[in-house]
Amino acid sequence: MRHGYLALAALFIAIMGVYLAYSWLVKGEGIQVKVEGSYYLSYSEEYVKLKVILRGPRRGIRVSLKLFDGSVLLKEKELTVCGVGVLFLKLPPLKRPRLVVAWDDKVETINVRLGGGALVRVEGKHIVLMLRKRNFDLFEDPLGWLRKLDMAYEAYAELVGAVPYNGAKIAIVEVKEYPGGWAVAGNPIKWYSPYIPDAIKQINEGDWLFGILHEISHDFDLDGRWVWNPEFSANFKMVYVVEKLRAKVKVGGLWYDYSDPRGRRLEEYYAIMAAKTGEEKRLRDWLNHNDAATDKFLRVKNLIGWEPFKKTYRAWLNLSWNEVPKTPEGKLNLFVYYLCIFSGKDLTDLFIEWGFPITEETVAKVREALSSGCSSAPK
Repeated sequence: MRHGYLALAALFIAIMGVYLAYSWLVKGEGIQVKVEGSYYLSYSEEYVKLKVILRGPRRGIRVSLKLFDGSVLLKEKELTVCGVGVLFLKLPPLKRPRLVVAWDDKVETINVRLGGGALVRVEGKHIVLMLRKRNFDLFEDPLGWLRKLDMAYEAYAELVGAVPYNGAKIAIVEVKEYPGGWAVAGNPIKWYSPYIPDAIKQINEGDWLFGILHEISHDFDLDGRWVWNPEFSANFKMVYVVEKLRAKVKVGGLWYDYSDPRGRRLEEYYAIMAAKTGEEKRLRDWLNHNDAATDKFLRVKNLIGWEPFKKTYRAWLNLSWNEVPKTPEGKLNLFVYYLCIFSGKDLTDLFIEWGFPITEETVAKVREALSSGCSSAPK
């Protein structure tokens, strides 16, 4: 671990863990020694755990093990190995761990070192990060970023009213093979290795990281019941998280910093994207032009606030699968209907003006409900 890392970790109240996995194999005449180890760090404890596996002949060999930190002897153990022997050692963190194994008149020394290809596991409250050490070492504050992702997880849950994977932690795993994008949602979220170093450089500059927040947002689409375009849905929900947590993200080479009262807002980014396709006022492809659609929904958000959206997501969660619309148009119309009911505003003309396919049936249902004073989803 880098110098100063332990002092940094103590700043965080939430319990976090870091596991540094390593393994060595020594073969000698009459004995075979394999060492597996892990480094663990949390707010409350810190230790190194070694698993020493010894294989010898059935007749049994007397083996002496000595564990050093540099030249300082920490532990000493003797045992007789008949076939396979396993020894567990739980120790304080070591700077220069060295295991000396002696049997008969032979001595083997294992210098415990962690290579760049070793797996590093950083565990937060809701999110687990699994990277190779060469990339992990690029972080200035890995636990600080994991804390931000934990907060993002909780903000997504607050928005939609539920959590994915029955509450299991979401793993973000470095992968060597191209997963189909910069990163791909799921559990685990697969993060393509060549893109990670530049991303960590941005994280070190204060970036919460748009791409990872986006993939976590995909996971919070749960079973997809309200989704007519997954990219739109992920991006729109992510704006809530960035806004609520006053986060800072870099998109298209520009910073959008919600911690700065004068900073850019993501509404500006999506307005620019809508302008690029000539869809500032009306969508040419409501279903597939997700950035332009996000621009329009953010305008609605600025008009009615986030609360009607929270109620809308929860109304969807209360639907049986038989009640969930099967087409993109059906999902859109039900979503807009809920927004109108929960905001107390007839938004249908606005959506129609923007080029969304709002049906006459939806318009009639909205106006009937609002005229009768309905402000909740129908039973």
